Amino acid sequence: MSLQVWLPLNGDIRNQGLSNITMLGSPNAWDSAGKMGKCALFNGNVGNVIYYNATDFNYIDNFSWAVWVKTKYTGTAAQYIFTNGRADAGAFGYGLQCSSSTSCTVRFGSSAYSIPVTGGEWTHLAFTKSGNNIKLYKNGAQVSEHTFSGTMPTYTDGNGLGIGCFHCTGNIYAYYGSVCDFRIYNHCLSAKEVKEISKGLVLHYKLDNNGIGNPNLINNSYVNTTASAYGFGTRTVTLTQGKTYTFTVNGHISDVAASEGTRLKTYIYKTDWSWSMIADISSTSDTNATITFTAPSTNIFMITSYSFKAQSTAGSNVTANWYKMEEGTKATPWCPSTSDPMYTNLGFNNNIEYDCSGYGYDGTITGTIGMDITSPRYSGASIMTNNQTYIQAKGMNTLGFATKYTISWWSKIDNMDGKMAWGYYDGNHLNIYPGSDHFHLNTGDGHSNPFVKNGVPISVTPYQGAWHHYVLVCDYYTTATLYIDGVAVGTATPKRIEGSRLFISGWNTTTDYKWTGGSITDFRLYGTLLSADDVKELYRTSASIANNGTMLAYEFKE
Repeated sequence: MSLQVWLPLNGDIRNQGLSNITMLGSPNAWDSAGKMGKCALFNGNVGNVIYYNATDFNYIDNFSWAVWVKTKYTGTAAQYIFTNGRADAGAFGYGLQCSSSTSCTVRFGSSAYSIPVTGGEWTHLAFTKSGNNIKLYKNGAQVSEHTFSGTMPTYTDGNGLGIGCFHCTGNIYAYYGSVCDFRIYNHCLSAKEVKEISKGLVLHYKLDNNGIGNPNLINNSYVNTTASAYGFGTRTVTLTQGKTYTFTVNGHISDVAASEGTRLKTYIYKTDWSWSMIADISSTSDTNATITFTAPSTNIFMITSYSFKAQSTAGSNVTANWYKMEEGTKATPWCPSTSDPMYTNLGFNNNIEYDCSGYGYDGTITGTIGMDITSPRYSGASIMTNNQTYIQAKGMNTLGFATKYTISWWSKIDNMDGKMAWGYYDGNHLNIYPGSDHFHLNTGDGHSNPFVKNGVPISVTPYQGAWHHYVLVCDYYTTATLYIDGVAVGTATPKRIEGSRLFISGWNTTTDYKWTGGSITDFRLYGTLLSADDVKELYRTSASIANNGTMLAYEFKE
């Protein structure tokens, strides 16, 4: 069960999901005010993004889709935001159409379900199906539930999956409006998962010790190796006799390899081959293979990937992307970290802080980051060791979420006098001014802007020297609210994000205001305004969506 299609459509038209689909066409315009940055803009004419390969997504019993839309409906005819297999009575499939300025219609087979929208405003819509039970969601909340009793899809049309169109090759019922973050899952999402997706997580830096958020991690590694050799990329791991382990490898094989019967096999074995286990991949799309086993002895075991056509015979190209070993029976999603001990050995220590949201806003690390093992999140926290150390997010120069956003992080403040945990260059900064004992929202204009409650500025002193969860919920049109440990403590004059460069530690590449006064972990940026309940839930649990569609959720121990 996984995320098969994920089209961020934030300037990137590639599929970030697990299916290998072919793209034909591209939008002829981009909307800079997208929900997750810029987004695909359709004008009701040609220039649609069209993804073929319909047979991969011809789901009937259990599946889900989700999408952000901003409709600009005009005219009298239906305008299709997306379709798969033509969602009309002539060739049943599924899809979403804009039928007026205040309503969209969800189609599945011969049935149609209405869902309200507001023209010109971003709305998150989702559809889930489990058996005959159908649920519709708007902005993360369920709005209706139905028992399906119509004619099931037959997918007789050959147009495949189309974004911004109905009959894409004929340009019929083309859509007028914006679209981003389109997803198709091959399972029924839970209400919790829909809610989490609708929050619009744009960027997530774990800033931890191993990038997994899992205390049971034994080791993990970014392999990223393509080979047609019988045995490549050998690594080692120490296991303990009698303990149960779960091993996951991610990769794919080439089309040629598939045609000749070659597989990607990854072996865990004793050096004398008296014992071995195999993770086997035969898909041409990136996929996970997971095995669970009990170690036969306390020993150093080998891990080797193979292009395996037959015993001792290599075939055509196979690719191993990454692997990880965990103690126990549960496999969790993997997000790489530069502190992965295997990076240096494999030559992939590339000073990157990986964005685990899936949107690809990876950060470039400058300087040396230390680790604080007292972190309340994951397996460590980052310490900027000097005023030349910082992380700069890449590719964030188009900010459609600049007026309504949420920023969340955990930090331990030791000395915040004139230091910033994070900041946008020429934009928005939450920091304490030099010589001040108060939390200020720096609006970039040199004016003091403290967070206050009942007219009294919020003091920093009660929070110094200990871990706390901080959240800034900023609506440029109303107010900026500071939450600490899930509770709203004060408000300040709001500020839109105007800078194009996000920094963890300070607000630019100079030595000014660097975060040498504490530790930081679990930094998140959302393209929506989290509610008070959302903030409290975020404080109590750590949750996000990995790019295979799995929700990461780890309980926070109070």
